[in-house]
Amino acid sequence: MAFILCAVAIQAAAQSTPYTPPPSPRVKLNFDWNWKFIRDDVAGAEAPGFDDSSWNTVSTPHTFNDVDSFRQIISHSGGDRGTYKGLAWYRKHFKLPARYAGHNIFLEFEGMRQAGDIFLNGKQIGLYENGVTAYGLDITGAVHFENEENVLAVKVDNRTDYKERSSGTPFEWNANDFNPDHGGINRHVWLRVTGKIYQTLPLYYGLESSGVYVHAANFNLPAKSADVTVESEVRNASGDRATVVLYVVIVDRDAKVRSRFDGDPVDMADGEKTELTATGALQGARFWSPEDPYLYDVYTILTVDGKTVDVDKVVTGFRKTEFRGGAGTGGVYLNGKFVYLKGYAQRASNEWAGLGQAYPDWVHDFQAELVRASHANYIRWMHIAPQRVDADTADRYGIIQICPPATRKETWKGANGSSGWK
Repeated sequence: MAFILCAVAIQAAAQSTPYTPPPSPRVKLNFDWNWKFIRDDVAGAEAPGFDDSSWNTVSTPHTFNDVDSFRQIISHSGGDRGTYKGLAWYRKHFKLPARYAGHNIFLEFEGMRQAGDIFLNGKQIGLYENGVTAYGLDITGAVHFENEENVLAVKVDNRTDYKERSSGTPFEWNANDFNPDHGGINRHVWLRVTGKIYQTLPLYYGLESSGVYVHAANFNLPAKSADVTVESEVRNASGDRATVVLYVVIVDRDAKVRSRFDGDPVDMADGEKTELTATGALQGARFWSPEDPYLYDVYTILTVDGKTVDVDKVVTGFRKTEFRGGAGTGGVYLNGKFVYLKGYAQRASNEWAGLGQAYPDWVHDFQAELVRASHANYIRWMHIAPQRVDADTADRYGIIQICPPATRKETWKGANGSSGWK
């Protein structure tokens, strides 16, 4: 009897201990700080040895239209007039520790307006064109380590009449009224480090990778349970074959493990990119709703021969959604209950006077607080998908969102779906 009580006590203590994920080569570095900036087109600014000491020092998200926005009374047809439309340069000097050598190095721009030529150490490594979607670059073979400095340079073009270079096609929602083109690197910038066997980043634009997707099915609302499936795109860049296992840990707000499950081992050749899946039950769940916007941390972990090689985390909620027809009985049902949607049609540019489209995350939180304080629970993002920070903030504050599917006129008319992030 004493042994049984002891075992139960040990198990209870283990369940009450806050979860700590295993160590992993994956690192996410904030690249927002200490950019040099000039609102002008300067010849040779992509060169590593270019003298930018007289330029302004700024942080991203940044826009060069914060000082000239809303100088005139706007109209529905004219929008925000009088803002600078042209070229500007950003430059960032950085060094990477020697311990990151031998890893994969990725650069992520969450967005810029409207387009940007991207240079690293004097060589062009990318061209960003669309102003909406996050963009990824693999700079593993182009970056220096230890004491050797790197210089990242970006030439940004926010002219309203900008045309895609490959096709000469203008952008449908690049306009003063519907989607004001406040120029600059107006969203976060990240440097990401992974091991050689890793879960890809959700950056299809640039990297053509889809990352991790978490979704639920088989809801049992009275029992507060659902089956959770994780689909993780994995790449083997180790130089050899490897048998990779995906396992998942779902953790609640109190850092307690609520579910753990494994996928089947998958044998991967060197250079292969494939999707690993795992499905397991979540019991005693709190389902997301505007009244209770409950979110979980979903850790997706890769092992090879029992050794952890990668750990990623997705923050998400689970809810059952139904769209029912019928006069007086139809509508949107969330977790089996009718939800009366009331809220706003919000421009996805989401600009503020004096700040433009680039402002700190706490202002996004402040706006979500204003939405909920007005007894709203819904936002329809207008014309293009919102920033990731807006979508994540709405999740935390219990705001239901509807996103448009595309940015181009031709895809808008033929699209059937909605934008989002995995």
